Amino acid sequence: MSQIGFHVAHAYGLSETFGASTICAWKPEWDNLPPKTQAKLNARQCVPEHLEVVDTQTMKSVPPNGTIVGEIVFRGNVVMKG
Repeated sequence: MSQIGFHVAHAYGLSETFGASTICAWKPEWDNLPPKTQAKLNARQCVPEHLEVVDTQTMKSVPPNGTIVGEIVFRGNVVMKG
């Protein structure tokens, strides 16, 4: 896509929030990497400090290993408890 002029960003939204909750912001140091490496880096979901993935039973953070499933909890002025 980048070779034909498109900039694609990986974003994730929650129905409980307004707009995108996370986005993988492009880093200038990625510009000179091979296209496959760029695609892999751009596909990651970057997690801001106000977002956490927790175990649904214990509400404790799960490791960010891409295999353990958890519940996304989000803190901010666009969400409400309940």
